[in-house]
Amino acid sequence: MQFLSRFGAFAAIACTGLMCVAEASFVGDATWFNTGLGSCGINNVDTDFVVALNSAQAAGNAHCGQRVQVQYQGATVFATVVDTCPGCGVNGIDLTPAAFQMLAPLTVGRIQVTWDFA
Repeated sequence: MQFLSRFGAFAAIACTGLMCVAEASFVGDATWFNTGLGSCGINNVDTDFVVALNSAQAAGNAHCGQRVQVQYQGATVFATVVDTCPGCGVNGIDLTPAAFQMLAPLTVGRIQVTWDFA
């Protein structure tokens, strides 16, 4: 019985660790945009899996080339930072049509996602 108690404590510690990771994630709106030349200086097309970060988190293009993991209702997509979204709110991101469609139909337009740097 004592072994089970110790195992339960270990599981709680593991869950606490996972919660810390979750706290490093961002929750915000995701929209989609038609691509072109992004603020990182790269031309992209709508079939690329790329993302534009809101102005505050883009941090003057400090995250260009970094990958983000975006989750919505059990679906996950990975995209590379290539642009800035000046119209996005706090924690907001803008995905290409290809990336957005991995999460929801384009007709939805705006979804609340959880995302983090991968």
